[in-house]
Amino acid sequence: MAIKRVTTAFLVKGGRAGVAKHATSAQCSLHERDGLRIAIFHRCSTMPTFPNRYAACSGSIEAGEAPWETARRELHEETNFLVEYQAPTSPSIEGGLFVDVDFVSPRSGEVNVIRVYPFVIHVVNDFELALKGTEHDGFRWMSLDELEELDHQSRTVPSLALAFHHATAGRFDKRVCKEERQWASDKQNGASIMSKNALKLIMKSNTTDPARLSMLRPSMVTIVNCMQAVQKLLGSSHHSQQSTSHLHRKDAANQVLRTLDQEFNRSIVYAVDAILQLYRDNDQSPLVVGTFSRSSTLVAVLNQLLDDHSHVLQIPILCSRSIPGGEGEFMALDLNKRGEGASVRAVCIDDDELKKKLSSLDVLLIGADCILGDKSAVVNKLG
Repeated sequence: MAIKRVTTAFLVKGGRAGVAKHATSAQCSLHERDGLRIAIFHRCSTMPTFPNRYAACSGSIEAGEAPWETARRELHEETNFLVEYQAPTSPSIEGGLFVDVDFVSPRSGEVNVIRVYPFVIHVVNDFELALKGTEHDGFRWMSLDELEELDHQSRTVPSLALAFHHATAGRFDKRVCKEERQWASDKQNGASIMSKNALKLIMKSNTTDPARLSMLRPSMVTIVNCMQAVQKLLGSSHHSQQSTSHLHRKDAANQVLRTLDQEFNRSIVYAVDAILQLYRDNDQSPLVVGTFSRSSTLVAVLNQLLDDHSHVLQIPILCSRSIPGGEGEFMALDLNKRGEGASVRAVCIDDDELKKKLSSLDVLLIGADCILGDKSAVVNKLG
């Protein structure tokens, strides 16, 4: 099955939408839905795919392009809106988890997958949008309710409303229940704990959709992987989740939970063994250890070393404060024994201070959501 990679970019104004980019999902903007206006384009009748359907500004990702670069290029080609050349880190730009759409080729009849990378760009309310490309013969600013109704009537390209909700991490999605928003608002626990809590939500409720939970916390790879594993066991996509029996869903989530626990324990053993080996290679001199962010795996590894092999580590362990979430403070609290005979085993220091000490560290343990492939940066909690 071939996968075609495309982007879709929504221009949005009103509803104070841009203000909420770094709000938690619990601080959702459902009350701001009515103020949102989304630019939706009408595809020309001559388009080879989905003619006369409503869509956002979309296009195929070309060789060497990142999804955001494609989105910016398409906006420039099709509209008078010019996005500055920058990574999507501006408060006015959002990007979410990709959406896979099944597509039957009208020529060959083959079933392929269109992988849509969605973005939302918030514009000022008085911006006058104009078309200049050849793919669309018109557009209008519409409410999210109107967009969802058009999608429901199959008058849009497939899953257009879902792509919008993915781009905004579900903040405006009425399908997300209170328990799911409370889960998504957790900015202290790491991916392992949040994944376990997500699996428990699925076991508890027959209406909790694994794909929806992935949408709410797209930067946490472990969560996305666990939710995809549940979907694979169920043998269905988000379109048919509601028809799956609760017992089947519970069994699938429980199986993934057991696998997650096994991987968690395996990770602890691997990390402890690696640090002990480093200690032996270091002429058995105590290792200077620093941490960034916080995760249950990091806490378990360091607690095991502190409890069973305290001679291996130089005390105190240096916990970087880890902005913007400040998880380093909680990391230090996790490691410091409390009660009778309490001892300081870790201290929280500012991120800049840890940077100055990097060259003197023997071990740096990172509990961030993602580490880039070239290991040049990390994505931590709120990004």
